Amino acid sequence: MSQEIKTYKEKFIDAKLQQLALEFLEKKNFLIEKDKELIGISGQDHKLSFYISGKIGSQEKFSSGIVILDYGKSLGTDVINKYDRISKDLKMTVNKLILVSNDFSVPAKNMAEKANLFLLSRGELVSILLTGR
Repeated sequence: MSQEIKTYKEKFIDAKLQQLALEFLEKKNFLIEKDKELIGISGQDHKLSFYISGKIGSQEKFSSGIVILDYGKSLGTDVINKYDRISKDLKMTVNKLILVSNDFSVPAKNMAEKANLFLLSRGELVSILLTGR
């Protein structure tokens, strides 16, 4: 492995989760709003780490809320339940809620598939950034 690639990889491994997510979003050319607060249909405020909007290919415009959960541990079903409720409350504003964390438990991943949530782990972010996919 060349020194340049190794240094690039180390940069991602040591980076904070929010930095990794932001670098990923910037590479995708999304319109990004940081620390966005949205009001759900219940009237409750919800704080998002990022709010993104844009188009992917020929698809219609979309918007997503991204929440960074940098707890240094694998997140479980309790977190999925909480953000599933928030996602439903924000359904008029965001197409999909994306949770970014160091890792997620297997039951949490299974539960998120049934909810309107997309999970992205640190490892997946690093892999995407290194491979450019």
